[in-house]
Amino acid sequence: MLAAVLPPLDSLAAQRFAAHMLQHELLMIVGVPLVVTGRPMATCLWALPAVLRRDAARMFQRDTPIGVLWRLVTAPGAAWILHGVVVWVWHVPALYELAVLNEGIHAIQHAMFVGTSALFWWGLVYGRYGRTGYGASVFDVFTTAVHTGILGALFTLGTSPFYTIYVERALDPLGDQQLAGFVIWIPAGLVPTAGDIGLFAAWLGEADRRSRGAAPAGRAGLSGRPGRPAAS
Repeated sequence: MLAAVLPPLDSLAAQRFAAHMLQHELLMIVGVPLVVTGRPMATCLWALPAVLRRDAARMFQRDTPIGVLWRLVTAPGAAWILHGVVVWVWHVPALYELAVLNEGIHAIQHAMFVGTSALFWWGLVYGRYGRTGYGASVFDVFTTAVHTGILGALFTLGTSPFYTIYVERALDPLGDQQLAGFVIWIPAGLVPTAGDIGLFAAWLGEADRRSRGAAPAGRAGLSGRPGRPAAS
């Protein structure tokens, strides 16, 4: 994530659309998933002074306003919608060019990309059981790969530059846009695809474990013989 926001990539992103898209993808589909799967909450809590640690942990409990809000925004369905809307809205030409020209707006753009991506991946990694299940997680990742792939395809197959700012800055603005679209469409699409395969395999494994666990009870029911209580 530091490599994405520091020179030389950050400097190049101001001049090349493709570099800017690479910057975004490094943040959203490489950096954020690695942070989320590293279970950062416990580490962050232990970094606080002991007098603040317990109160900070209590804020995320179920009966607190912050806890209720956290469960709402990390629910996979809600996070999927938030992240998808943010990705598409920030690529509207007027907003995108404003972010390129204004460093403060650019920081807000990156914060929204990283924040909604974190909610999305958090919901998938830690929100499967009791809320949506593996099957819904597979659906969320697949549809995210599809709609971001469509965005990349629009840039790749476009016959004229979408953003006038790069007409002035890039030597070959159309070629730069097509390369940016390819980055979003193909390489960036491989990460959610790989994640989707992993989730699908986990889904099959979970279904197999549940079927094995239910088999003894099913056989007992067919035989009509009540099971004996276990010896204490």
